[in-house]
Amino acid sequence: MSGGFTADNPGEAFGEFGKKLDEVADNARETRNLLRGMVADPGLFGIFLGQIMGAAASAACDDSADGFDKFGEALEKHREKLDKAAKSYEEQDQSVKDEMSEFVW
Repeated sequence: MSGGFTADNPGEAFGEFGKKLDEVADNARETRNLLRGMVADPGLFGIFLGQIMGAAASAACDDSADGFDKFGEALEKHREKLDKAAKSYEEQDQSVKDEMSEFVW
């Protein structure tokens, strides 16, 4: 006869992974904020060339910041899905326990 499947606190795995998602999302937001704050000094290459390069660098930083913003949003959506999956898992696990308890003597 099988000993059955057991897991030591399976909800903990969902929680740990959720913490990692939150951590990465926070890092993405911090990186986005750093990129938004970057300004290229037009004086580095002279007035004319510096303005052109500075504008291009600022635009590239804004584009990169937008990418990190979208990445952070995607991580938040995955965290929401993870929370739903954890809740569903716990509900199903409890349902199985309740059903199986009817057959225990």
